[in-house]
Amino acid sequence: MSENAMGSTMVEEQFVGGDRARAFARDFTAHHRKSGALPVAWLERTMQSVGLEVYTQSFSRKLPFPDETHERYM
Repeated sequence: MSENAMGSTMVEEQFVGGDRARAFARDFTAHHRKSGALPVAWLERTMQSVGLEVYTQSFSRKLPFPDETHERYM
């Protein structure tokens, strides 16, 4: 019998940070709905609060056709 075949019996089924991850997801959704845009500042603060290094980068995009934002999904 291979070690891989027994792998499923050795997996921890409960993720210790599951409740915290769900709370972050709920907060993100609430901030996204409230602002109507991606809550970059909130996301940056939240990631820093858990000890992550956070960097932001500005960018712009140029669409190949003038009315692509309206016509693309029609």
